Amino acid sequence: GPSMRESVSLPADWKEITDKSYGVYYFNESTGETAYEKPGAGSGLPEGWLEAKDEDGNTYYYNETSGESTYEKPGCEGGEAVEPSVRESMSLPNGWVEVNDQSYGLYYFNDSTGETAYERPIS
Repeated sequence: GPSMRESVSLPADWKEITDKSYGVYYFNESTGETAYEKPGAGSGLPEGWLEAKDEDGNTYYYNETSGESTYEKPGCEGGEAVEPSVRESMSLPNGWVEVNDQSYGLYYFNDSTGETAYERPIS
């Protein structure tokens, strides 16, 4: 069978597998997911984004979900998770704040109930 070896730089649950027929690939024990691209350990990339190389060997980023690609590293400046910017808005009902999140876009959060909504709440 394929030989599994732990790799320090892989995210939790991912294993690097060397297979005689397929070469090196990666397997996630908890999700059953496999990938030929090394999963983004500590890359700080948002969910769904992969790091890839173009023909010239330049690094770019590809979003599996949206099909979007960019040379700018998405989401996290300096490898730190960026806190979503929360801004109070006068016209929102009591307890609701508007949150602009880099991964999820614009949504609304109610501090008192913990409720979230993508539709703007009406007072």
